[in-house]
Amino acid sequence: MADYKKMYCELMQATEFAIEQLIDAQIKAEEIYMNSQKEPLLISRHEQRPKEAQPQEAGQEQAGHKE
Repeated sequence: MADYKKMYCELMQATEFAIEQLIDAQIKAEEIYMNSQKEPLLISRHEQRPKEAQPQEAGQEQAGHKE
């Protein structure tokens, strides 16, 4: 009979190791990215377009459609 406990433990140890490796790689990549930024990224808000300038919703006809 298969030793399911041993199989489970082996799989869980390998899974935990893989997760730790992925987390370490993500942290290193984030550090590289953060250290490469010479200027901070600025996010600006765009003013909302007037209703008539917004694209029409799907299903509405382009020409001649009035509500």
